Amino acid sequence: MTSFCDPLMLFAEGRAMRTVPETELGEDRMADYNTLILERLGTEDRLARITLNRPEKMNALTSELFTELNDCLHDLEADQSCRVIIIRGAGRCFSAGYDLTPGRERRPGERSYQTVDAKRRTLMMNVRTSMQQITDVQMYLWNMAKITITQLHGYALAGGCELAMMADLVVAAEDTQIGHPGLRGLGTARNGCIWPLVLSMRKAKEYYYTG
Repeated sequence: MTSFCDPLMLFAEGRAMRTVPETELGEDRMADYNTLILERLGTEDRLARITLNRPEKMNALTSELFTELNDCLHDLEADQSCRVIIIRGAGRCFSAGYDLTPGRERRPGERSYQTVDAKRRTLMMNVRTSMQQITDVQMYLWNMAKITITQLHGYALAGGCELAMMADLVVAAEDTQIGHPGLRGLGTARNGCIWPLVLSMRKAKEYYYTG
């Protein structure tokens, strides 16, 4: 894992980043999503800030969170008043990775993934598996026309690292630890082919080889 601090961190908050207490997130906004908080800030609401809101689970990523993030990003991309999107995490970290808690047993014929979002829009690339769905949401973030920023603190591991890398800019607090421990046993990450473009080949290899 690698720790780093970027002077661009001041861009996202206007001050050094820190742990985001739940009391600062605005309970009136929590009804929109179960796992996210969406805030509109700045002149004419041009800045959209998405907070991953599972602090009790260190913002571990679930299929529900990715479904809601997919809906939120699609809506913001279509909103002409939105110019910049910041994604951050509530509590102690950005995200500790994927939620590996076993889910309930599926009923016969029940799908474990979605082919359309809440507004009946077909998800990208004709999703066939839940793993593909995660990749599709990540690639949608990568391809967005809006300026996207991931604001990191604490841990950004595994899926949290993958998500962070898909933004146009990554800004990090001094305590940030970025890594993908699963690479040591599973090989490259789902979006690992992009890492040399955003990290340089040598830095990408460092992550591939060490996690």
